[in-house]
Amino acid sequence: VLAPACRAYYPTKWSDIEHSDPLALLEVPHWIWTDKQAEIQPLLHAFAGTFEFMFVWPYLREILPLCRCIISGAGAEISPEVLPTEEVRAFYHAQHRLFMSATLADDSLLTRELGAAASATANPILPPSDRGLGERMILAPSLVDPDLDRGYIMDLCADLAKEFNVVVLTSSGQLAADWVMKGATYFVDDTFADGVRKLRDPHSGLRFAVFAQRFDGVDLPDDACRVLVIDGVPYGSGLVDKVDSEMTVTPGGTRNRTIFRIEQGMGRPVRSHADFAVVLLAGTDLTTYVGRKDVLSAMTHDSRNQLKLCVDLADMVRKTAPGGNPDAAVRQVINQCLKRDPGWKTYYNHKIRDVAKQAQVIDAGRIALSQQERQAYVMATNNNFLDAGVVLSKAMHEANLSNDELGIYLQRLSRITYLSDPAEAMKLQLSARERNRALAIPPALPRRPALPGGKTVAERVLVWYNKFANPNAAVLEAKRIADALDLTQSAKKVEAALQLLGEAIGAEATRPDEDYHEGPDNLWFWGAGAFVIEAKSGNENTLHKKDSGQLHDSMQWTRDSYPQFAERLQPIIVAKVTVVDNDAHFPDNTRVLTQAGCNAMGTALHQLVQKMAQVGPVFATPEYVLAELQNFGLHPTQFLARHTTALNQ
Repeated sequence: VLAPACRAYYPTKWSDIEHSDPLALLEVPHWIWTDKQAEIQPLLHAFAGTFEFMFVWPYLREILPLCRCIISGAGAEISPEVLPTEEVRAFYHAQHRLFMSATLADDSLLTRELGAAASATANPILPPSDRGLGERMILAPSLVDPDLDRGYIMDLCADLAKEFNVVVLTSSGQLAADWVMKGATYFVDDTFADGVRKLRDPHSGLRFAVFAQRFDGVDLPDDACRVLVIDGVPYGSGLVDKVDSEMTVTPGGTRNRTIFRIEQGMGRPVRSHADFAVVLLAGTDLTTYVGRKDVLSAMTHDSRNQLKLCVDLADMVRKTAPGGNPDAAVRQVINQCLKRDPGWKTYYNHKIRDVAKQAQVIDAGRIALSQQERQAYVMATNNNFLDAGVVLSKAMHEANLSNDELGIYLQRLSRITYLSDPAEAMKLQLSARERNRALAIPPALPRRPALPGGKTVAERVLVWYNKFANPNAAVLEAKRIADALDLTQSAKKVEAALQLLGEAIGAEATRPDEDYHEGPDNLWFWGAGAFVIEAKSGNENTLHKKDSGQLHDSMQWTRDSYPQFAERLQPIIVAKVTVVDNDAHFPDNTRVLTQAGCNAMGTALHQLVQKMAQVGPVFATPEYVLAELQNFGLHPTQFLARHTTALNQ
């Protein structure tokens, strides 16, 4: 039903979906979804009596046009934009409702998602301090020393599991399999409850367990879990979660779901004021994520204090490592917590429990916006689309929204408006897309990006570096980028890695094909030129005629989009091979970034950031960064000669 329109909207992505690529995700544009309701409704209703549908369909069948639909190569997901809690009568008509959470970073969710009154949301009941909470030692070993990576933590936990219960929370079964190789038992689906029961039973013999996608709803008090590992950034298992995690408007994706999961996960092992546990953060993606300033600022006061203590511990351990041995120092600190060292308990009380809680900042504007948005959706479900649009539009203009976030709300308004005025809805969608490139492109929008900004290469490097609250977090991110430049991966993963690399080395990097469904895979405005990049990591022997045609098309698209750069375009192929088929005719001066070039750039980036971390923020000026870019061969004028090679024709 959706295939013809979705194929026309995004041909390459739909082709990936048709070929069952599990990484391919497409949120069906709301106008396509709405136009197909007459065909979709009976198709779904045919499953109303099945076990999977019978408890879900009654809540969705009347509001399908107001739902989001995400399709992947492995399945599809339909989710309401705002939960229809009015349909749950016992909940909706209850005279009193009590919501309890230690990790709610955004109170407005209670109003938007669960219908709590704005006046109640704005007046939560809070404890005056953390003295009644349990004790958590949060430690990121890779902040102590980048060599104490995920592999090190796995070996460390295998040792700790000989004496204490160790529980690992991961985002996927694939990550869980790595822990099984180290001796952990993997509990999934029907075996999950049995795993929790065995952990709580001291006589079961289970000391080392791993769960996937279980960041909440798990109570592991006391000896059931003394060491908890969060392995990787918990993006969630649903397709909506995966799409939202890519939204850059808020650090954890829309509605801070990622941050919420991290905070929920960290709370699993400490369930009372007398409880204690060590929480280890594993994986460079997670360590660099929580090391970002914007992420820390979005967390709750409790979590920020805990993570600040984590950074302080890392500094302390690094400075006091006996004989320069960071492994011994990490183990010593962990034992101080697990074996109840009096000095550690005093230090923890001083840093966490004795610190008066900061008064929570209540964002009355956001809570008001959430209330009005929910009201608008309730009105829309009752077919009062015109008034719903007026309510949401007024609330948006009264709220202090960033440009990206305003784009998201404009798309939500467009969805409602489309049900009564399709032409006006497309104008709203046009405005939404102009503010936020991650949103759907309406049919009338010219698919052309904005002109690059005016910052220098060195200034952009510093903007990237200063995102991190801890210098070692920047070092770990550079290492993660270097590791991601692996041409044995799919082209999409290579494109994502090239985007991250470009940002880190001071290019104004974009992915036009991903953003606009046309143009090159990657485009770097770097120095005086524009590097037009096509990723062909799947080619094993030669580069083909089709590849040359795509690069010619991408060059023309860039000329048309940026005529001022027409004479400064540099065609680049990223591939494992340089040999060209006889019938392939690439643009003049095409260069190839091979695996060797990727490795060299990744290593140079890692070394550059290490040096910046060593000199400190005072000396990391644009002049210093420019000199070091040249020193490490990462200046745009050095790129072609040092890191690329000619085609072999």
